Amino acid sequence: MILEKIFEVRWADLDPNFHLRHSVYADYCASLRMSVLESLGFGFRQFMKYQIGPVLFQENITYIKEVPPGSDVRVTMKIGGLSSDSRKFRICHEIYRRSDGELSARLEVMGAWMDTVKRKITVPPDELLKVMENYLRTEDFHSL
Repeated sequence: MILEKIFEVRWADLDPNFHLRHSVYADYCASLRMSVLESLGFGFRQFMKYQIGPVLFQENITYIKEVPPGSDVRVTMKIGGLSSDSRKFRICHEIYRRSDGELSARLEVMGAWMDTVKRKITVPPDELLKVMENYLRTEDFHSL
């Protein structure tokens, strides 16, 4: 399954230099992660039902080529690693300019699933694990 989404760069997404603002890259990637879960059948209702949610420990962005005003970008997603019990995850994104297909940025997040009542890291429910089986894996996928 292809895990990607197209985003239209809006005026509000630009910085004073007319580049895509740094925080927007993270917003696009977060939106894709949640859209993928929703499209695979694990949306906000399931998060509330299981009292679970994603929490990020680290987010790294490498900027490669600028994204100018009036552009669209294609954001992709692959899973780069899981802990043996699937509590922790590494997700890797690539952001491409649609106009020429050039790679614009890479973003990687390290996170886990949190019990939203106990406020502790927890093993995801089987329903969520089945959804995550649909994620493409990076070539360097490894156990965390």
